[in-house]
Amino acid sequence: MKLYRVIALAPLCVVAIAGTAAQAQGLMTTHRISAALANEAVGAAVAACATKGYAVSAVLVDIDGVSQAMLRGDNAGIHTTVAARDKAYTAVSLKTDLSALAERFKTTPPP
Repeated sequence: MKLYRVIALAPLCVVAIAGTAAQAQGLMTTHRISAALANEAVGAAVAACATKGYAVSAVLVDIDGVSQAMLRGDNAGIHTTVAARDKAYTAVSLKTDLSALAERFKTTPPP
């Protein structure tokens, strides 16, 4: 039984040592919004649109384009979840607000 415990702890020691070595090799620190705040943000977005009569879905993605929170509003079509995620991903990948992109396309057609 004691041998089993030593073997089970060995991978933890390796991970701890590897983590220290990896930090020395230049891991980057990134910042992400918390899950609670992400859920609050999509809830606020859906609620704000609902007060204006729009049935929408909202998706919040992190800096890597990975979805963190999604909310499909009441009466929102099933396609709205995919469209919201695609719009959020596009905004992150182009590093611009999509309304600014729409304004740019009014004078300069997209490639």
